[in-house]
Amino acid sequence: MSRHVRIALKIWPAILGALIILGLARLEQVFYPVVESFTVNGIWYQADGVALRGAMIKSRNCEFIGVTAMADTADGSITIPLRFLDDDSPGTFSRPTGSQEWGPWKFYLPVAPRIKRIRLTAAHSCHPFWMTRTHLVSVDLKE
Repeated sequence: MSRHVRIALKIWPAILGALIILGLARLEQVFYPVVESFTVNGIWYQADGVALRGAMIKSRNCEFIGVTAMADTADGSITIPLRFLDDDSPGTFSRPTGSQEWGPWKFYLPVAPRIKRIRLTAAHSCHPFWMTRTHLVSVDLKE
C-alpha cells in the first residue's frame, strides 16, 4: 500500500465526521429553525435610519445570541448597526417560545452607499455543537 493511500485512510474518518457535522448543521437550519413566521408589521423611516416592528413565532427554546443586519447596496453587502428599542437591558435576553410581537428595532443606515434591502439573520445556541442561524426576513426599502 502506498504512502498516500495510508495517509488518506488515516484522515478520511475525520473528514467524513466534519462533513456529517456540517451537513447536520445545515439541515437543522433549513428544516428545524428556531424562529418561524417572522413578519414585519410596521416600517418608520427616520433621518438616521429605519425602525421596524412585527410579530414572530419562536418554536424552539434556544438561547439567543444576536441578530445580524446585512444591508444590500449596489456594490455588495455591508453590516449595519442595530439597536433593540424594546429591550433596555445591557445584554441579550432569550424570548420564551410561542407567538409574540417584537420591536421596534432601529437600523442605523449610512448616507452612502444607498441601501436597497436589509436582511436579518438570528443566531441561537441550541446545543454545544454549533450555532443555529435562522434567516428572519428581507426588507426592501423605498426608493
